[in-house]
Amino acid sequence: MLKTISARDILLEKGWPEVVEIDRHQHAFQAVKLMADTNKGAVLVSPTKNESYGIFTERDYIGKMIIQGRSSKHTRLEEVMSRDLITVTTDVSLEHIVDLLVANNFRHLPVYNFKTEGGKIVGMISSRDVVSQILKLSENASDLNLRDETVGEMFEMLGRATSQACWITSDDTIYDALVTMEKYKAGGVFVCDAQQLVGIFTERDYLTKVIVKGRFSKSTQVKEVMSADVKFVSPRSSVHDCLELMAKNRFRTLPVLSLIGEHIDDDARQPTGLITDMGIIKFLAQLKNKKLHQT
Repeated sequence: MLKTISARDILLEKGWPEVVEIDRHQHAFQAVKLMADTNKGAVLVSPTKNESYGIFTERDYIGKMIIQGRSSKHTRLEEVMSRDLITVTTDVSLEHIVDLLVANNFRHLPVYNFKTEGGKIVGMISSRDVVSQILKLSENASDLNLRDETVGEMFEMLGRATSQACWITSDDTIYDALVTMEKYKAGGVFVCDAQQLVGIFTERDYLTKVIVKGRFSKSTQVKEVMSADVKFVSPRSSVHDCLELMAKNRFRTLPVLSLIGEHIDDDARQPTGLITDMGIIKFLAQLKNKKLHQT
């Protein structure tokens, strides 16, 4: 069923939103503010006559800027953007998009339209877009029934989407959280006090609640900016239910809480893993490969 959806279909369903683009001579802070203002996880960096497009993402900002001690207001995008973009055309299938995201560990794919736009980038497909399409397909396709697949089975196949060690306390600083996120290449971290889940902190929280608000990473505590109203699932939750929860709330991460018997241990609120949108996409790719080998 993944072959029946094209990049064009995905962009049309989104209303073919305008590509968010920024000049490579702008500073990284301007890119972060643009991402926050447009609710995007990445921006395209405009090409020059001699160079092609670049891309700058939330993860680039953490890994290439903050962790390395660069100043966002004094570092130009051309110094830290990702070059040599992997792109797709409007006619490629969702299946091909999934394969590219998984193979390269990307969350964003620029889309070209060679026929009508002279080879210009006309859209961007994100991992969140892919998750939304997978959810729709899984509700109607007999060969993509994710109601029968559980979070526990996904962890067994892939390993935990994020290690149990990927957690911080509410008294830690934002910088501590960023170091942990970079270490595990995670888009979010648990916030646990006395081993009990009290919140979650994500890349998007960092952009919108720290950088844009002018807070300092090394002097701001996580409890000041974390998301405290946390939605969560259990190892027995279906992958389909995770997709629904993520799509409804526009989440990229979901904590997984431990079970006592058949029920979530809501009193202890002890996290055992983290579901990510890319984790689900990788799981789907593994399922597809598994079925191919069985036929």
